[in-house]
Amino acid sequence: QDADLEYAPEEYPQVLRPLLAGHADVVYGSRFASREMRKVL
Repeated sequence: QDADLEYAPEEYPQVLRPLLAGHADVVYGSRFASREMRKVL
């Protein structure tokens, strides 16, 4: 993130939710992926 709002601020809670709930150690996002949540092992 380089402060150009590449990522929509209203999507931050969705990205942070797994981290804050203790379900993930890291969360990666891609603007090329669909908006549905995916779990990769």
